[in-house]
Amino acid sequence: MTVPQIAEDVYLISRRVEINNSSRPSNALVIRAERPVVIDTACPPQVEGFIADLSSILDPAQVAFVAATHADPDHTGALVRTLLRAPRARVLTNEMGMRKLMGDFGLPEDRFQLMNPGMSLDLGDRSLSAEWVPLFDQPETMGFFDDRSRVLHTSDCFGSILDEFVPFADEADEDRYREGFMYWNQSNHHWVRYADPAKFRAAVDALRQLQPRVIVSTHGPAIRRDIERALGWLEELPGAEPFSFPALEGG
Repeated sequence: MTVPQIAEDVYLISRRVEINNSSRPSNALVIRAERPVVIDTACPPQVEGFIADLSSILDPAQVAFVAATHADPDHTGALVRTLLRAPRARVLTNEMGMRKLMGDFGLPEDRFQLMNPGMSLDLGDRSLSAEWVPLFDQPETMGFFDDRSRVLHTSDCFGSILDEFVPFADEADEDRYREGFMYWNQSNHHWVRYADPAKFRAAVDALRQLQPRVIVSTHGPAIRRDIERALGWLEELPGAEPFSFPALEGG
């Protein structure tokens, strides 16, 4: 699988998972900065492919930081393998994420560097900031923003479930993409129907103010065009019809 470059020194690793006749990407970013960063590390069954893709971009031993947007297995599948290949790398997360990952993998506390939303990290030739994201399914969830390339990784937020693998949203059928977008962002974050619309719009607008050039969700095509369209769709969610999963046939 090819690894597209989506901005200067920023690469998208997109491994595909097939679930119920749909394609769900598990995306990661590699920022080849002076102090290189990997953001998320795919699903457990994709470890070998992920390491091969990472190795095609740089020597994993050069990785300085591995950022975990949150501690779910589909974001941390190759975390341990990556850290074994990058013995000096530290994991970027917050305290709750650290405690979960220590419990899941037995990692020592000195392998972590804690960040909270609003904090920035100097990567030598750019800064990486931790950001709140409007939608999340775990309390430790954070996004990460590269201020040089203006690529924003938003964890699960902005995902879309499609029938086939499409790396970029502008390559998908618009109607099918919107349907998959609304399905994912409601089903994975069904609490959004209880959100105060004004407060939720303010959270979306905080991302708008970053002026991202590319938005990457772990579970959907990367958005490199029509970013305002996707932000607007997100703002619709608190007022949308309440989500319910489809019933099984014969149920």
